[in-house]
Amino acid sequence: MTYDPCLSIDFGNAFTKVAVRPAAPSQTTAVSHPDLQFDRGLNVCIPTMAVKVGTGGIAQWYFGADAMDVPFNRPGCHFFHDWKHDFFQPAERNNEGVVIGAATWVTHSAQVRSSAISPDELDRVARGFFEWLRLFLDDRLAERSLPAVRDCITRIAIPAFAIDSEPESRLLAIMGEAGFRTAYSQPTLPEPLANAIGIFTSGRNGTAQGELDHAALFEGTRMVEAMRARALHRSGPLTFWTLAADLGAYTLDMAVIGFSTSDPSRSLMDTYYGKERFALCSEPLGISDLTQRIRAVLEPANRSAFDAIIRGSDPGELHLLQDNLFHWRRPYLPRGGSQAIGEGREGERIHHEVDQFAEEAGAILRHFLKRYQYNRIDEVVLTGGGMYIPAMRDSLFRVTEKLGATHAYVPARAGDQPPHHIYTPLSGLQVRAGTATGGASVFFEMAPEILNR
Repeated sequence: MTYDPCLSIDFGNAFTKVAVRPAAPSQTTAVSHPDLQFDRGLNVCIPTMAVKVGTGGIAQWYFGADAMDVPFNRPGCHFFHDWKHDFFQPAERNNEGVVIGAATWVTHSAQVRSSAISPDELDRVARGFFEWLRLFLDDRLAERSLPAVRDCITRIAIPAFAIDSEPESRLLAIMGEAGFRTAYSQPTLPEPLANAIGIFTSGRNGTAQGELDHAALFEGTRMVEAMRARALHRSGPLTFWTLAADLGAYTLDMAVIGFSTSDPSRSLMDTYYGKERFALCSEPLGISDLTQRIRAVLEPANRSAFDAIIRGSDPGELHLLQDNLFHWRRPYLPRGGSQAIGEGREGERIHHEVDQFAEEAGAILRHFLKRYQYNRIDEVVLTGGGMYIPAMRDSLFRVTEKLGATHAYVPARAGDQPPHHIYTPLSGLQVRAGTATGGASVFFEMAPEILNR
């Protein structure tokens, strides 16, 4: 049995990542290019950005990496940074409490923000971005002698609350018109599920005689240990419960996934002693929200410098700002500036906002687990740029610790592990591109009923 090459797109609010699987048994790798200098040398982060220069019919548009070349202060420019939020906003409003199959997609209870982009411009931005992305990918694939986009099937990871929504259908239509051949089986994947598969498999695609080789696919994970325990001893665990949480610029996506230890390809749309094997919680709560909360507590004299970094085209300075204020909790002096951001009482206010944000995420997780009455978690996967913040990482893990979790995969830069935690550090590539890598996994083709969609 043969399978087409596969592309997987992690459609992010700030950056989009893409991975490619050339053939069924091949290693999945992230698409990289030296021009993508936004992630400390990984070169896989494609800016999900558009810029409109000028007005009316004579306006020029730039997308993706090309948009980053447009100076932030160029006259007549309109930068579209957060358009993913606007694109999926109808799904936020319409999917609350909707039950799909055996799992419920949980959405937020916060106020919906006013859209900053007109419907016509939003359509122009979305179409232009995916047309640009297809051309960009064709060039990168040709450089590596890999099949062109049209010769691959494509999956895209989107917020959990957007599954089976009008924006999902619109997105797939736009991608088709842009030249992507979306997969017949599960063309869209909830972000946390693709994320978990990406972390567990690290891009491996184990197959044997047309069937999944689960031991090879999930090699080295605690899930394989649980599978072996079940095979050797009848008292071994019947279900391996994994929590995956991804905090990005736009959403906090979480999933509980109950893999059957005797048959990991078993559909996730059934139950185990009344508990859903697959449940999702998706909240439009991300680093963009934290950034705005931080901005609100800054001294007025520091806000213009803060805005210039956040909206600027220098990713290196943005990383330094976030590392200092969120991670290291120390002041940051902007390049060429004379006044540091985050000194004295201003710093105390920033630290308070970071801690409150982390506690809010922990409360969301507690509510999610209580809603589905989960009383055991075996494995935790914490990824996304937001999980570099120690307060965020620790807040979520404390919740799962009470349900028996003794181990978590966490971003490597999240700091030294506390003595009472067991953290396995993830490489920067796994953190940045794990969702893209997971979506390309042969797991989703060779276990087509896994999501019953």
